[in-house]
Amino acid sequence: MKTKNIAPLHGTFYQAVAVALLTLPHATTAQDSSETSLEDLDQKLRILERKLEVAEETAASKPPAPVPVAGEDGFSLKSADGNFAVKFRGLLQTDYRAFLGDTNYNDAKVFKDSSYSDPNDYLRKSPRLVNTFLLRKVRPVFDVTLYKYYTFRVTPDFGGGTTALMDAYGDVNFRPELRLRVGKFKPPIGLERLQASEDNNFVEFNYPSSLIPNRDIGVQLSGDLFGESVNYAAGYFNGAEDGVNKDNDLTNHKDFTGRIFALPFKNTNVNFLGGLGLGVAGSWGESWGDSVNTGLSTIRSSGQNTIFSYRTNRPTTTVLDSNTVRAAGEHWRLNPQGYWYVGPFSLFGEYIISSQKVARSKPVRDTTGGVKTLQERDIRTLKNKSWGVSASWIVTGEPTSYKAVKPRHPLTPDLSGIGAIELVARAGQFLPEDGTFVSNLYADTLASVRKATSFGGGVNWYFNRAVKWVLDYEFTKFEQGAKDWAGKIKNRDDEQVITTRLQINF
Repeated sequence: MKTKNIAPLHGTFYQAVAVALLTLPHATTAQDSSETSLEDLDQKLRILERKLEVAEETAASKPPAPVPVAGEDGFSLKSADGNFAVKFRGLLQTDYRAFLGDTNYNDAKVFKDSSYSDPNDYLRKSPRLVNTFLLRKVRPVFDVTLYKYYTFRVTPDFGGGTTALMDAYGDVNFRPELRLRVGKFKPPIGLERLQASEDNNFVEFNYPSSLIPNRDIGVQLSGDLFGESVNYAAGYFNGAEDGVNKDNDLTNHKDFTGRIFALPFKNTNVNFLGGLGLGVAGSWGESWGDSVNTGLSTIRSSGQNTIFSYRTNRPTTTVLDSNTVRAAGEHWRLNPQGYWYVGPFSLFGEYIISSQKVARSKPVRDTTGGVKTLQERDIRTLKNKSWGVSASWIVTGEPTSYKAVKPRHPLTPDLSGIGAIELVARAGQFLPEDGTFVSNLYADTLASVRKATSFGGGVNWYFNRAVKWVLDYEFTKFEQGAKDWAGKIKNRDDEQVITTRLQINF
């Protein structure tokens, strides 16, 4: 039997077809042989082979199907080459806050009542510190990757029953040494503030974060140098007030913000110092306000009670007044910072000075008595300061870092794994400048404290990478900032607050 005219067959499939066709039973009749020649068989095999080649070519021309991914890091849909991706993550923080030994009172209710032998007995029966459940953060996070090097993030927040835009920025990531970011994001200042919210050791920020912008709109260049042992960032922003998440810009004045942070032993053999990081950040610009938008911020305690604010006095007839303090010029910040992570232990600390030129506005009236212009007076530069330090120890032995703790043995229903347990402690202090209270021109000692010192401790239980339970206790002692029943200055009552949080982050 001649087979030299049969085209070469490639692959197991073709070989199987050929063998089946060429080994037909020998009982084939002469009539069958005449109807099916070897030439016909050869032609059919060629046609079949070509059809398969076309099918393979068509499949190869189509892009690979997107790859869905679901896990601890969120939910994503990625192209097969990883150049395009859409990712969805989320953060939920639910809190309960309770005050211990609440003897504070609402000053509006200060009066003598004959039914009490001591007016203070009545005052202590009128607490103003409220124990409450809180929906602190509800944040869906959307990340998009385009052409591998371009990323975009949007993060709204629905916590507290309000809607706010936290992040909305785009990145260009051509090289690790040089990255460009444009939009709304955290300016590069503040060690605790720059840490991801879900990774903070305590429910509430320490005092230094109160003197640092929350979010601002601008442009930033950043990068990692020398094997990621040095990180730098420099930005140009609208200029957010201390602690403020800013969306609108009402002046032409902008802020320059920069930061440099080094891990000098990261790429050395000195392992116990590999997690030591030291840096400094700062900002400079001008801030201007008026009697409505003062350009100044208030300071809150660990219990989220207002403990410091500048004087305001806004008449009902006009917003122009002589007692409202406002920003009136140069504003700069200086923020040395550092941490040390070694095994399950950590130390964390920072200090900040926030210097702001302020003024009061005196109305100048015309001959008819109407307000003609505003004349600045009592111009002064005020420097508010704060510091904060903290320490932690992961009892279960997991290594600690600036990012989230990863339990070796996640919590299971049968307790075969208990997760990771972390003990934390901290101290902090807020110090407004003494000149703020000269003749009570800028702040009122009956309402604003001259010093606040806090000490706290707590436990963090990481069920797994997505679920975390927090329990904190914080004690704060104040200097001045309140008045007694007779209207005389006194120290604000000590604040003792217990806060617990259940966090879900994916």
